[in-house]
Amino acid sequence: MSKKYVMINFLVHESDALKNYLEDMALQGWKLEKIGNVFLHFTSCPPHPVRYCVEIMERPSVYASNQTPGQKGYREFCEEAGWDYVGYSGYFHVFRTEDPDVADVETDPEMRCQHIIQAEGSNSKMIAVLFGLIALPNLLACYREGTVLNVNGLCVLLLLGASGYTIGSFLSWKRRADITLSTAGTLPSADWRTVRRKNTCWTVGILAIAFIYVFWTLGSVSSSEYFSYAVIGFVIWLLFFFLLLLFFSRILRWLREKRAFSNRMNILIYWGSGLILLLILLGIVTAVILRLS
Repeated sequence: MSKKYVMINFLVHESDALKNYLEDMALQGWKLEKIGNVFLHFTSCPPHPVRYCVEIMERPSVYASNQTPGQKGYREFCEEAGWDYVGYSGYFHVFRTEDPDVADVETDPEMRCQHIIQAEGSNSKMIAVLFGLIALPNLLACYREGTVLNVNGLCVLLLLGASGYTIGSFLSWKRRADITLSTAGTLPSADWRTVRRKNTCWTVGILAIAFIYVFWTLGSVSSSEYFSYAVIGFVIWLLFFFLLLLFFSRILRWLREKRAFSNRMNILIYWGSGLILLLILLGIVTAVILRLS
């Protein structure tokens, strides 16, 4: 049995595109077995129709426990109706069935639209917090150096671009949703190939600009020995960043799957543990620098 891992490259308001993508994958012989924080886990199967339902739950939050009575009740309702719960990622909760006669369990379009808007609002707050934590120190560094044409300035510009793309895409969808709901009573749905191509190009473009700029900056260093140390330092920083990302994704999934704490408690544990980890790492780095100096 072959396995395939595909990055989840859909925004919150593109749940219908994700649904169509999963159904097309089943027709190509790939059945969704598990959904993680970053990747969709597929296993090979004979090509056949599989119906999927991708829901944004009521009062959506990436910190919401998956073990609350409301969440459990909805899953039980769907399972009794003939839908299997595959899992979740972020705001997406995925169900599937291979029975063509099972009734749909999706909420009505207007309710789904409200859930998506609430989720996007929560997502925007998270983007604002992350932007503040990452961008403000870089803006301060730019101010001290008197220029934005450096790595710090590029970081801020890329964050602005990524945030603007996410929010702008949602606002465009919302404008179309207002029109389709009033005229046809449905939500707008884009072709999943177009959606994935657009999101992939944007992500790859941002990463390419970041890498080109960083290595261009490092390449301007006259000392080859210093350049080597700078490249090694950059690679270590990149590895450190992905390890932090893995840590935060794991602890968030643990909070959502294993505990039924409130959203506020999950937020406190999530960010509190991150702050403690950051202080520990800063202490280690400071100790190393003092020892080397």
